[in-house]
Amino acid sequence: STLLAMFLQGFACFIPIILLQYFWPLPNAFDRKLLNRDAAKSILNFSLPIWVSHASYILYGTIAILFLKHYTDTTTVGIFSLATTLSIALAFFPNALATFLMPKVAGAPDKRHKILLANALGLTMLSSIVFIIAYYFFAPWLVERLFGREYLAFPEIFVLMAGVSTLGGVHSIITSAYVGKG
Repeated sequence: STLLAMFLQGFACFIPIILLQYFWPLPNAFDRKLLNRDAAKSILNFSLPIWVSHASYILYGTIAILFLKHYTDTTTVGIFSLATTLSIALAFFPNALATFLMPKVAGAPDKRHKILLANALGLTMLSSIVFIIAYYFFAPWLVERLFGREYLAFPEIFVLMAGVSTLGGVHSIITSAYVGKG
């Protein structure tokens, strides 16, 4: 069911954390005796808007799938989910660059800002082109084997999503450069 899939996706991030803590535990440990109720309450009150923000973001990211499931067939939901997953994969590298770029720009002299921005944009375009070429050659084979022939119905959707994801990555990098610049 859709709810089960959303639940599994939401909690899948805990598996690597649990495995890392099990095989390479952190040197510090939680001591319940040191817990200060007032401090914990203050932290929870402060973090509540962040929790609401994350829940809203998750709802925003999944509401389209819920509506599609309600109003269309499962093939449409599958194609949309695949396109969304590919666009997330394509946006991963530019978003990582944007996260790296902001403090670099903030700490760099003004004359280096354009160079850093140009390098980040060049890497984004290069990674996007490589991803799109790899998708063009390997995705039909992979999608057919993993999901079935019916998901190959509209390959132009995936190319459109790749283009939009590339533009989103460019936007993210430019925004980070401006924020880093102050």
